[in-house]
Amino acid sequence: MWRRKFAILVVAGACVLAAAGIRFMRSAARNRAGIHEALVTLSRQAVRGTVRGDLRTAFAGDEETSVEPLAGDRYQVSGWVDVISAEGAAQRHRYSCTIYHDPGGALAAEDVSVVPE
Repeated sequence: MWRRKFAILVVAGACVLAAAGIRFMRSAARNRAGIHEALVTLSRQAVRGTVRGDLRTAFAGDEETSVEPLAGDRYQVSGWVDVISAEGAAQRHRYSCTIYHDPGGALAAEDVSVVPE
């Protein structure tokens, strides 16, 4: 009788551990997606800051935007952006920038480059 109770406890414990592992894996994936989105958003803001105010921008989708980790908790973000004049003429540009954590812990951008293709 005690063996059966022990087996039930072992199976229940394994189920709890499996559920915790699945939850951890899902939260890690969401966290990676969240930091990717934050890095892409900040890079786009940095690019908009370098483009003349009278021009509009249209960026590549997230799947076409590259986020590469660098040493020192820094990231290189790159992709393309269409720069659109008031008349509607668009010119595609490649952009890249480095994202890092400033001394206050906030994300910041530097080395912003926007180059025509």
